[in-house]
Amino acid sequence: MNTMIETFNAHLRSRVGRIHDRLDALGARTDTRTEDVEAAIRTQIEVIESEAQHAKGALTAARATVKAWVRDAQTTVTEWKTQDDRARLDDRAERAAQLAEATLVIAVAAVERAERTMLKAWLAEADAQSWNRPKAA
Repeated sequence: MNTMIETFNAHLRSRVGRIHDRLDALGARTDTRTEDVEAAIRTQIEVIESEAQHAKGALTAARATVKAWVRDAQTTVTEWKTQDDRARLDDRAERAAQLAEATLVIAVAAVERAERTMLKAWLAEADAQSWNRPKAA
């Protein structure tokens, strides 16, 4: 059980750490020229969207796993324990582990969508600021 939690934590830290590192790198560049930052952000949005496309199958599978778990939650575990149905209890434990992984995939996808949306908001703000900026003579 402890190994499962450690593995889950490591996976979560790795995925969120990558997002954090990307945003730190972009944040460090905001002191440079706006055009350079905008280009870097547009590139990062493309990378995120590409990763989302590649992860689409895993996300669909994860959502199906969650739906199956919710659907199967109607089954009574108490009956299985009373009947000493070890196979069903083991299967349920395996599916619970899959559910944890599936919900992590869904959560990371949501965080990546939030990252992409935040970057697009930054670009929109930069567009608004550049439009209002007085033109150089």
